[in-house]
Amino acid sequence: MLNIEFYSKQNRVNTNYPNKTNINEIILYFKDKKWIAVDTETTGFDPYTQSLYCIQLGDKNKQFVIDLGSFSIKELKSLLETNNLIFQNAKFDLRFLYHNNIYPDKVYDTFLAETKINQGRRGIRRDLGNLEKRYCNSEYVDKGDRGLIHKQGFTDRVVKYCGGDVAVLHEIKEKQEIKAKKLGLTEAIRLENEFVLCLAYTEYCGIYLDPVLWTKKTEIAKKKLEEAAKKLNKYVLDNNLTDAIDPQLDLFTTERRIKLNWNSDTQVKPIFKKLGINIKVKEKGVEKESIESSVLLPQIDKFDIIPLYLDYKKHKKDTSTYGTEFLRHINPVTKRIHTSFTQIVDTGRMASGGKQGKIETPNLQNIPADDTRKCFIAQRKENSLSNADYSGQEQIMLANKSKDRDLIAFYKKQLGDMHSFIASKIFEELKDMSLEDIKKYYPEKRQIAKSAGFAINYGGTGYTIANNLGISQKEGEAVEKDYFRAFPKLKSYFDKCENEAIEKGYILIDSLLGSKFFIDGHDKFIKLHEKYNFDNRDYWDKYKEEKRNNSAWYKKEKEEVSYYFRWKGVIRRMALNYPIQGSSASVTKLAGVYFFRWIKKENQLNKVLITNIVHDEIMTEQPKSNENIVIKKLKEYMEKAGSYYCPIIPLKADPKIVKYWSH
Repeated sequence: MLNIEFYSKQNRVNTNYPNKTNINEIILYFKDKKWIAVDTETTGFDPYTQSLYCIQLGDKNKQFVIDLGSFSIKELKSLLETNNLIFQNAKFDLRFLYHNNIYPDKVYDTFLAETKINQGRRGIRRDLGNLEKRYCNSEYVDKGDRGLIHKQGFTDRVVKYCGGDVAVLHEIKEKQEIKAKKLGLTEAIRLENEFVLCLAYTEYCGIYLDPVLWTKKTEIAKKKLEEAAKKLNKYVLDNNLTDAIDPQLDLFTTERRIKLNWNSDTQVKPIFKKLGINIKVKEKGVEKESIESSVLLPQIDKFDIIPLYLDYKKHKKDTSTYGTEFLRHINPVTKRIHTSFTQIVDTGRMASGGKQGKIETPNLQNIPADDTRKCFIAQRKENSLSNADYSGQEQIMLANKSKDRDLIAFYKKQLGDMHSFIASKIFEELKDMSLEDIKKYYPEKRQIAKSAGFAINYGGTGYTIANNLGISQKEGEAVEKDYFRAFPKLKSYFDKCENEAIEKGYILIDSLLGSKFFIDGHDKFIKLHEKYNFDNRDYWDKYKEEKRNNSAWYKKEKEEVSYYFRWKGVIRRMALNYPIQGSSASVTKLAGVYFFRWIKKENQLNKVLITNIVHDEIMTEQPKSNENIVIKKLKEYMEKAGSYYCPIIPLKADPKIVKYWSH
């Protein structure tokens, strides 16, 4: 039952709740309480241009709604920084607290916890209203009332809504913790709850983009785009590709014109097919056509038009996605860009960009590693930037997990070029050759090894290799076979990952913390697996017989068999890929936790800024007078985090002071 106290000094408050005015009563109430439920209401989504409207504190027995038009949030600073706090979607509230120089030390986020508990399960809503229905015997939360706050002010209905938000968080937390313990997710949730403090700080800090440099870069890109278009058009004319040439002549010139729109995939695909370029790909068992760079790059040496087209697409992106319109993301107060992060996606990694209310934030994990990054610099002359990234994070993670003898030997002996090393293992004729000579004299075999490594390590097959390299499926399967012959323990590790995922219904993406990706619809899959597994010889004998007869039974079964093997292929790819990406993500998050703790401990908040986190990379901006200690600590904490996950081959961090974002 709600037991709300309302604190305000405003005479115009339209509520029957008595206006209490001494918030010391609140501080006294929570003096011996282990956890405080916290929520805020704000005038918008950006802490720099909007403000806190009210803050709610509470537990199951009592809830306090505090009008921040009457009281300063700073009066609660000590309470919020020294107590354990429960939030729903903590990152949002934390940014507003940070803006008021309040930095909580320990939080529990019911939203993040529910994300970990149901990671992989589709259709599970994690908003507070649904969590209350799932875990509590109450119905206090009605998000439909949120919009009334700014329309009506503090009415009875609004105060009840605000208080209801903090009345249920303790019970949700307690029941989530029981569920998490059963699922072995306690430590995984703990990491996310610690990391959200760092991630909120990263969003709050933002990154500086020099608008002058950006505008110059865009103007250069426009000129390069025009040149790239001319080269493509010349190729069409020189090769007399009539389907792309306008048959109608201009009355005032004899110059032939191109009717092809290079920005239209629909128009470009037929031209590429006519030239013999393979644009067929298979995704999740379904064949389709694509002219993405990943499809074209393996064929770049065979068709002169491909490098011209890819160059055009790059400059097109530089003038559109990364054109002058991108400058709208600059905050009018800070003059910096503040992205929003999704802390947990399926693999355990983070994602960047998306909508915060009506605000569209950019993806800062996908900025091209070219002149575009040169526009991201330190905002002040007395500051510097640092980049710190792990060297070969995912490959080293794979070596540690698989314990493959040859992969481990490669790293221990520091042999250098991984792709040449793989080529020496795959191709018999290269086995006694130095890696330098392989790279120099056999680039095509090195490219095959590189493609095979990326494909297989992320769950690909011989078909994937063939598709990536533009070779026959038979050749692709031969490369796959040679690859696993070269690294036998890798295959046994992959098979183990797949079999455990099928058997248990989840993928263990972080064996240290127990983080899991639950396979949605696993019960249905298991029924198909029992029926279509190759161990079921009676079924497959019948299937072959009916196939020869092309019977109605076979036609009906064929569709479901195909569906099963597509689904099984998806599970295999996830089972191979997710533990590497998920464990790598945990390493980066743990490093962020350590580093942010150091920033707070050394009173470097708002001096040492975390400006961006990109999978295996942490970026900072700091005073030049402090830059050496910053990169020293970054290296220390990144390698400390890596040591827990990579005990055989250690993960090394490589921090550098840079003039601009240069990784």
